[in-house]
Amino acid sequence: MANTIVEYMHEHGGYRCGYCGGSNSNYSHGMWAHSLSSQDYQDLLDRGWRRSGCYLYKPLMDKMCCPCYTIRCNALEFKPSKSQKKVIKKMTRFLSKEERPSCNPKSVEDTEKDEDGDTCLGTSEHPAQEREVRKKMTEAAGIIRTDLTNVKPNASADVKPNTSAETSKSGQNSDSGGCGTAGDNEDEGQELIQEVNSNSTGVANEPSTRKHPTPGLGPDPSKPPCRKAREIRRQRRLERLAKSGADVLSADKKPQNEPKSLEAMTQEVEKASHGSKHKLEVRYVRSSPMNPEFEKNFNESYALYHRYQVTIHKDPPSKPSQKQFKRFLVDSPLQEENLPGAPECGYGSFHEHFLLDGKIIAVGVLDILPNCVSSVYFYYDPDYSFLSLGTYSALREIEFTRLLHQEAPKINRYYMGFYIHSCVKMRYKGQYHPSFLLCPEAYTWCPIEQCRPKLDVSKYSRLDETDTADTPVNLQEVRVLYRQMSMRYSDYRRFAPNTGDEEEVKEYAQFVGKTCARRILLYRH
Repeated sequence: MANTIVEYMHEHGGYRCGYCGGSNSNYSHGMWAHSLSSQDYQDLLDRGWRRSGCYLYKPLMDKMCCPCYTIRCNALEFKPSKSQKKVIKKMTRFLSKEERPSCNPKSVEDTEKDEDGDTCLGTSEHPAQEREVRKKMTEAAGIIRTDLTNVKPNASADVKPNTSAETSKSGQNSDSGGCGTAGDNEDEGQELIQEVNSNSTGVANEPSTRKHPTPGLGPDPSKPPCRKAREIRRQRRLERLAKSGADVLSADKKPQNEPKSLEAMTQEVEKASHGSKHKLEVRYVRSSPMNPEFEKNFNESYALYHRYQVTIHKDPPSKPSQKQFKRFLVDSPLQEENLPGAPECGYGSFHEHFLLDGKIIAVGVLDILPNCVSSVYFYYDPDYSFLSLGTYSALREIEFTRLLHQEAPKINRYYMGFYIHSCVKMRYKGQYHPSFLLCPEAYTWCPIEQCRPKLDVSKYSRLDETDTADTPVNLQEVRVLYRQMSMRYSDYRRFAPNTGDEEEVKEYAQFVGKTCARRILLYRH
């Protein structure tokens, strides 16, 4: 296993928060990783650390404006929600039929995230309008009834009874089930008054001589109620079974359809890619050290990143430079490791390329570690926003985690970075069930359903409800690298007794934890 060498950054003043926009309200601890083993980074993730390029940072959660809780999903027990299934089906329809959502560009720009993190375009207002119209028509009918109850006896001569022609006209307009619309004309209003008059007030009280009701005024009482053909067939089948002495109750039970697995749904996407309008491929290429395929696609991947940052995050065109891209998403302190028990691809840093007809439309930056797949970053082509690529990529990465589990059984979790309860846009990460948050004090994993009520009350909270405490670290056992030699801190102090760095090393050891403090080499000079 490769040695991990880090340089701790003791100074950690406030800086701008990218979530709430606070100018100097974001605080974190940091260290530069000169090299990093996959196991050490796995253990650091479980202490609330995270990497950005070669820089590792741990948020100061009780001090910062938007506390960041490490979140992970149990990939083996994950079941897609209804909205997540819709994202996969949307991709399938696009590949096979080039089906796109019918919406104007403005409605897409103005949308927000719904509960499942998908783009929510809203629903038609017609149902609400219909309910309002029904309400107004009912109120109008009540007013009419009230007015007509006060009509004098001789007023009946002024109200014309329903004629057959008027009744026929009413029957022709009965498709809406008696519900009026905002544009009802005066004739329809007059017909409503006449109907209320004849049915509710007794003004037109001549007995009806009709044998059958006029079409549109209700069901024919002389005929059996209408039923669907399927219901009729079902009744006949049950009658035949009853005559034969079979168990009718058991035979009438509908078989429960087994929900499709995540793998079955993504296989439908794969099938839709063959012989269809479009072909979607997902490739995993090692980014550090760069393999030939990654180098070949470097410029295309960077161009996509630049467009994403400028379009989606409104960065000035000069900010997402190629150098910044490489430092942020390509450089990694993780070593390529092919250890016993590792998957065939080995541990380390990878880019996940989504290619549509051979063109990269999205990229996921991933770390494959001994117990998990960790999502670092994701960017995509804004032209394909309608495909909900963020959700789709997360589902594919959960599936990828399960695939790696078949080769390396210890890999069973999908880490999604930080969950920020105080930032509504970041809550979508909690919709991948079952998900767990890392307690910032006990460093144990707690179901997110148990955490939400606490975070509703306070942005920062201890999540573990037990009395579990963090394991203390013996300062003398901390490993350091001094003059190219690995040694314990107690030995280092004999070489350099006047360094005065005890408080700094104690702080470092507290945040990396006992396991990492005894294994990682802390650079001293």
